[in-house]
Amino acid sequence: MITDRLYIWRIEEFRERVRSKGENELWVTDLVSCPLKTKFVKQYAELAEAAAFTPVTVWGELTHRGFEDVLKILFPPEDIVTEVEVSKSIAVEGREYVIKGRVDAMYKDIVIELKTARSDYSIPHEHHILQVKLYLWITGKERGILIYVTPERIAEYEITNDLTDDHVKELVLDVIKERKVPKYGWECKYCPYTKVCPKKLVSRVS
Repeated sequence: MITDRLYIWRIEEFRERVRSKGENELWVTDLVSCPLKTKFVKQYAELAEAAAFTPVTVWGELTHRGFEDVLKILFPPEDIVTEVEVSKSIAVEGREYVIKGRVDAMYKDIVIELKTARSDYSIPHEHHILQVKLYLWITGKERGILIYVTPERIAEYEITNDLTDDHVKELVLDVIKERKVPKYGWECKYCPYTKVCPKKLVSRVS
């Protein structure tokens, strides 16, 4: 019974998010991951939905919900807001794009982003740092906190923004022109679209 409800909740939430995405909209997650994912999420909807309901993704979502509830206990309610929808427009090659994201929490003027990981190896990760910087760029805030919860430790990193509009324009161009595919060498290992992707990186077995 509970598993069924979790499944319906995750899939419906994912479908609504995809349906509501405008043609000129890009998610922050689009800008920090392989550009082909932006196209594949609609082109191969069934693969995208399957990826939305896995034990790892559900675990991450439930951890986020619990983390946000705890923040409301730790800080005065007037100082903390969670699940903050943010957006900012930017013109790229004569077209206006809206960059949208959902900040986990904001404490006064501080952007807070939570990440769960199965290991604390090599944290903080480059794409997570970029994600927080994009939230700072969108909101105009100066300080962000990136916090990891792993089996080994809880680690907190302070992030400041050095992104300019020109930096963000290049990230948008990466997506619309499908440059830097994949953006990071490790992405193919975890990507649900490798079954259909012509750009998949294949490790050579000796």
